[in-house]
Amino acid sequence: SVPHISCDVTQYDALKGVILDGHFSHIVHLAAYGRNLTCRDFPQEAWRVNVHGTRNVLKIAQDHKDIVKSVVICSSNIVLSDQYTDYKRTKEMAEIDVRLYAACGVSAIGLRPANIYGAGQSKSEHQLCAFAALDKIYAETGHFDISGDGTQTRDWVHAEDVARAFEFALNSEIRGVTLDVCTGRQTSMNDIANMLRVPVKYTDPRPGDAKALVSDPKPAAERLGFHAEILLEDRIF
Repeated sequence: SVPHISCDVTQYDALKGVILDGHFSHIVHLAAYGRNLTCRDFPQEAWRVNVHGTRNVLKIAQDHKDIVKSVVICSSNIVLSDQYTDYKRTKEMAEIDVRLYAACGVSAIGLRPANIYGAGQSKSEHQLCAFAALDKIYAETGHFDISGDGTQTRDWVHAEDVARAFEFALNSEIRGVTLDVCTGRQTSMNDIANMLRVPVKYTDPRPGDAKALVSDPKPAAERLGFHAEILLEDRIF
Protein backbone atom coordinates (compact mmCIF):
# COMPACT_ATOMS: atom_id res chain seq x y z
CA SER A 1 0.00 0.00 0.00
CA VAL A 2 1.03 3.63 -0.55
CA PRO A 3 0.98 5.96 2.47
CA HIS A 4 -1.02 9.20 2.38
CA ILE A 5 1.34 12.16 2.61
CA SER A 6 0.06 15.72 2.22
CA CYS A 7 2.29 17.99 0.16
CA ASP A 8 1.88 21.12 -1.98
CA VAL A 9 3.20 20.46 -5.48
CA THR A 10 4.18 24.12 -5.80
CA GLN A 11 6.66 23.75 -2.93
CA TYR A 12 9.65 22.29 -4.72
CA ASP A 13 11.83 21.31 -1.75
CA ALA A 14 8.97 19.73 0.18
CA LEU A 15 7.81 17.80 -2.89
CA LYS A 16 11.34 16.60 -3.59
CA GLY A 17 11.66 15.41 -0.02
CA VAL A 18 8.46 13.37 -0.24
CA ILE A 19 9.45 11.75 -3.53
CA LEU A 20 13.04 10.97 -2.57
CA ASP A 21 12.33 9.89 1.02
CA GLY A 22 9.60 7.58 -0.24
CA HIS A 23 11.72 6.29 -3.13
CA PHE A 24 8.72 6.71 -5.42
CA SER A 25 9.78 5.31 -8.76
CA HIS A 26 6.48 5.88 -10.63
CA ILE A 27 4.51 9.13 -10.44
CA VAL A 28 0.99 9.88 -11.65
CA HIS A 29 0.63 13.66 -11.49
CA LEU A 30 -3.05 14.60 -11.09
CA ALA A 31 -2.85 17.73 -8.91
CA ALA A 32 -4.53 20.64 -10.70
CA TYR A 33 -7.07 23.40 -10.68
CA GLY A 34 -9.70 21.94 -12.99
CA ARG A 35 -12.41 23.31 -15.27
CA ASN A 36 -12.90 26.64 -16.93
CA LEU A 37 -14.81 28.61 -14.31
CA THR A 38 -12.50 27.60 -11.47
CA CYS A 39 -9.42 28.65 -13.41
CA ARG A 40 -11.14 31.86 -14.52
CA ASP A 41 -12.00 32.79 -10.93
CA PHE A 42 -8.59 31.76 -9.52
CA PRO A 43 -6.19 32.37 -12.42
CA GLN A 44 -3.03 32.92 -10.41
CA GLU A 45 -3.55 29.75 -8.40
CA ALA A 46 -4.40 27.83 -11.56
CA TRP A 47 -1.14 28.85 -13.22
CA ARG A 48 0.83 28.23 -10.02
CA VAL A 49 -0.49 24.69 -9.58
CA ASN A 50 -1.14 23.55 -13.15
CA VAL A 51 2.04 24.94 -14.69
CA HIS A 52 4.64 25.43 -11.97
CA GLY A 53 3.50 22.42 -9.93
CA THR A 54 3.74 20.20 -13.00
CA ARG A 55 7.17 21.61 -13.79
CA ASN A 56 8.32 20.82 -10.25
CA VAL A 57 7.36 17.17 -10.67
CA LEU A 58 9.19 16.93 -13.99
CA LYS A 59 12.27 18.78 -12.72
CA ILE A 60 12.59 16.42 -9.76
CA ALA A 61 12.28 13.47 -12.14
CA GLN A 62 14.98 14.98 -14.36
CA ASP A 63 17.40 15.51 -11.49
CA HIS A 64 16.78 12.11 -9.89
CA LYS A 65 16.47 9.60 -12.72
CA ASP A 66 18.08 7.01 -10.47
CA ILE A 67 14.89 7.00 -8.38
CA VAL A 68 12.08 8.26 -10.63
CA LYS A 69 11.63 5.87 -13.55
CA SER A 70 8.28 6.98 -14.99
CA VAL A 71 6.05 10.06 -14.83
CA VAL A 72 2.54 10.36 -16.26
CA ILE A 73 1.13 13.88 -16.41
CA CYS A 74 -2.64 14.38 -16.52
CA SER A 75 -3.72 16.94 -19.10
CA SER A 76 -7.33 17.53 -20.19
CA ASN A 77 -9.39 17.45 -23.35
CA ILE A 78 -9.89 21.18 -22.74
CA VAL A 79 -6.83 21.68 -24.96
CA LEU A 80 -9.04 20.57 -27.87
CA SER A 81 -11.46 23.44 -27.27
CA ASP A 82 -11.86 26.30 -29.73
CA GLN A 83 -12.32 28.65 -26.76
CA TYR A 84 -9.27 30.24 -25.13
CA THR A 85 -9.42 30.03 -21.35
CA ASP A 86 -6.96 29.97 -18.47
CA TYR A 87 -7.68 26.28 -17.99
CA LYS A 88 -6.85 25.48 -21.60
CA ARG A 89 -3.65 27.53 -21.54
CA THR A 90 -2.36 25.91 -18.33
CA LYS A 91 -2.93 22.42 -19.69
CA GLU A 92 -1.29 23.32 -22.99
CA MET A 93 1.76 24.39 -21.00
CA ALA A 94 1.78 21.09 -19.13
CA GLU A 95 1.80 19.20 -22.45
CA ILE A 96 4.65 21.36 -23.72
CA ASP A 97 6.64 20.52 -20.59
CA VAL A 98 6.07 16.80 -21.16
CA ARG A 99 7.77 17.18 -24.54
CA LEU A 100 10.51 19.40 -23.16
CA TYR A 101 11.50 17.18 -20.25
CA ALA A 102 11.22 13.99 -22.29
CA ALA A 103 13.72 15.53 -24.71
CA CYS A 104 16.01 15.96 -21.68
CA GLY A 105 15.79 12.26 -20.83
CA VAL A 106 12.82 12.12 -18.46
CA SER A 107 10.52 9.15 -18.96
CA ALA A 108 7.44 11.37 -19.20
CA ILE A 109 4.17 10.91 -21.03
CA GLY A 110 0.94 12.89 -20.90
CA LEU A 111 -2.62 11.60 -20.93
CA ARG A 112 -5.55 13.79 -21.99
CA PRO A 113 -8.76 12.33 -20.52
CA ALA A 114 -12.07 13.21 -22.09
CA ASN A 115 -15.03 13.97 -19.80
CA ILE A 116 -14.82 11.53 -16.92
CA TYR A 117 -17.81 10.02 -15.14
CA GLY A 118 -18.17 7.44 -12.38
CA ALA A 119 -18.97 7.07 -8.70
CA GLY A 120 -17.42 9.32 -6.07
CA GLN A 121 -17.13 12.61 -7.93
CA SER A 122 -16.89 15.63 -5.65
CA LYS A 123 -19.95 17.82 -5.15
CA SER A 124 -18.10 20.51 -3.21
CA GLU A 125 -15.70 21.94 -5.81
CA HIS A 126 -15.92 25.52 -7.05
CA GLN A 127 -17.14 24.25 -10.42
CA LEU A 128 -18.46 20.72 -10.39
CA CYS A 129 -17.76 18.29 -13.19
CA ALA A 130 -20.76 17.65 -15.40
CA PHE A 131 -22.21 14.50 -13.86
CA ALA A 132 -21.67 15.65 -10.27
CA ALA A 133 -23.45 18.92 -11.12
CA LEU A 134 -26.36 17.04 -12.70
CA ASP A 135 -26.65 14.72 -9.68
CA LYS A 136 -26.61 17.65 -7.27
CA ILE A 137 -29.22 19.77 -9.01
CA TYR A 138 -31.47 16.74 -9.57
CA ALA A 139 -31.36 15.88 -5.86
CA GLU A 140 -32.33 19.47 -5.06
CA THR A 141 -34.95 20.19 -7.74
CA GLY A 142 -35.94 17.01 -9.59
CA HIS A 143 -34.62 18.36 -12.90
CA PHE A 144 -31.30 18.94 -14.67
CA ASP A 145 -29.89 22.40 -15.30
CA ILE A 146 -28.21 22.34 -18.71
CA SER A 147 -26.41 25.38 -20.07
CA GLY A 148 -27.19 26.61 -23.57
CA ASP A 149 -29.49 24.50 -25.71
CA GLY A 150 -28.14 21.12 -24.62
CA THR A 151 -26.83 20.14 -28.05
CA GLN A 152 -23.20 20.47 -26.95
CA THR A 153 -21.46 17.11 -27.09
CA ARG A 154 -18.70 15.41 -25.12
CA ASP A 155 -16.83 12.12 -25.16
CA TRP A 156 -17.76 10.45 -21.85
CA VAL A 157 -15.14 8.02 -20.51
CA HIS A 158 -15.56 6.02 -17.32
CA ALA A 159 -13.14 6.50 -14.42
CA GLU A 160 -12.23 2.81 -14.48
CA ASP A 161 -11.12 3.08 -18.11
CA VAL A 162 -9.11 6.20 -17.28
CA ALA A 163 -7.38 4.37 -14.43
CA ARG A 164 -6.42 1.54 -16.80
CA ALA A 165 -4.98 4.04 -19.26
CA PHE A 166 -2.76 5.53 -16.57
CA GLU A 167 -1.56 2.06 -15.60
CA PHE A 168 -0.70 1.35 -19.24
CA ALA A 169 1.16 4.63 -19.53
CA LEU A 170 3.16 4.10 -16.32
CA ASN A 171 4.56 0.88 -17.73
CA SER A 172 5.14 2.17 -21.25
CA GLU A 173 8.45 3.10 -22.86
CA ILE A 174 6.75 5.92 -24.79
CA ARG A 175 8.02 9.41 -24.00
CA GLY A 176 7.25 12.99 -24.87
CA VAL A 177 3.72 12.69 -26.21
CA THR A 178 0.25 13.34 -24.83
CA LEU A 179 -2.45 10.87 -25.85
CA ASP A 180 -6.23 11.14 -25.69
CA VAL A 181 -8.06 8.83 -23.28
CA CYS A 182 -11.53 8.54 -24.70
CA THR A 183 -14.17 6.35 -26.31
CA GLY A 184 -14.37 8.10 -29.68
CA ARG A 185 -18.13 8.62 -29.21
CA GLN A 186 -19.89 11.97 -28.85
CA THR A 187 -23.03 12.30 -26.73
CA SER A 188 -25.00 15.50 -26.18
CA MET A 189 -26.27 16.81 -22.86
CA ASN A 190 -29.81 16.44 -24.19
CA ASP A 191 -29.07 12.76 -24.90
CA ILE A 192 -27.90 12.33 -21.29
CA ALA A 193 -31.17 13.77 -19.97
CA ASN A 194 -33.19 11.58 -22.35
CA MET A 195 -31.32 8.43 -21.31
CA LEU A 196 -32.11 9.15 -17.67
CA ARG A 197 -35.64 10.45 -18.41
CA VAL A 198 -35.07 13.60 -16.41
CA PRO A 199 -36.74 16.95 -17.23
CA VAL A 200 -34.44 19.81 -18.19
CA LYS A 201 -34.27 23.49 -17.36
CA TYR A 202 -32.01 25.37 -19.78
CA THR A 203 -29.73 28.12 -18.49
CA ASP A 204 -27.50 30.70 -20.17
CA PRO A 205 -24.43 29.33 -21.99
CA ARG A 206 -21.32 29.30 -19.82
CA PRO A 207 -18.30 31.36 -20.91
CA GLY A 208 -15.49 29.23 -22.29
CA ASP A 209 -17.64 26.18 -23.04
CA ALA A 210 -16.98 24.61 -26.42
CA LYS A 211 -19.77 23.16 -28.54
CA ALA A 212 -17.79 19.92 -28.91
CA LEU A 213 -14.54 18.44 -27.65
CA VAL A 214 -13.58 15.72 -30.11
CA SER A 215 -10.91 13.30 -28.89
CA ASP A 216 -9.13 10.66 -30.98
CA PRO A 217 -8.86 7.12 -29.54
CA LYS A 218 -6.48 5.81 -32.22
CA PRO A 219 -3.09 7.03 -30.92
CA ALA A 220 -3.63 5.50 -27.47
CA ALA A 221 -4.80 2.27 -29.09
CA GLU A 222 -1.79 2.11 -31.38
CA ARG A 223 0.88 3.22 -28.92
CA LEU A 224 -0.41 1.96 -25.57
CA GLY A 225 -2.77 -0.82 -26.60
CA PHE A 226 -5.51 1.01 -24.69
CA HIS A 227 -9.18 0.78 -25.64
CA ALA A 228 -12.03 2.13 -23.53
CA GLU A 229 -14.24 -0.83 -22.58
CA ILE A 230 -17.16 0.69 -20.69
CA LEU A 231 -20.16 2.05 -22.57
CA LEU A 232 -21.94 5.13 -21.26
CA GLU A 233 -25.37 3.53 -21.60
CA ASP A 234 -24.26 0.57 -19.46
CA ARG A 235 -22.91 2.60 -16.52
CA ILE A 236 -24.75 5.90 -16.51
CA PHE A 237 -27.58 4.65 -14.31
